[in-house]
Amino acid sequence: MAKFFSLFVMMALVLLPLIMMIPAYAFDCFHALQDVIPCQDYLVNGVSKPNEGCCKGVKDLATIANESSNERQSLCICLKSAAQHFPINEGKAKAMPKLCNVNLDITLAPNIDCNNKD
Repeated sequence: MAKFFSLFVMMALVLLPLIMMIPAYAFDCFHALQDVIPCQDYLVNGVSKPNEGCCKGVKDLATIANESSNERQSLCICLKSAAQHFPINEGKAKAMPKLCNVNLDITLAPNIDCNNKD
């Protein structure tokens, strides 16, 4: 549990500048990252499939992504930034939406192209 909390705190501190640049009415990266915290065991710790909490978070992210092209692009940038700072298994990240039965083509990947996410 302490490792989980430490990861969450580190993620928040790393992304704080990004969060501060986003207008108040816009996308909230911090809350989006809270949706993927339950996915840590799957993405980082080697568990073979995402848990129920993780899949709920992925569904919430898909809802955000479908709100508007601005929300979709902001979500992409947020997840890309998080992936650049943490040892995420990219193959598992890419497979996660399908395993959760969610249609979402934005993944936690450090090299994802967010310019075409509109």
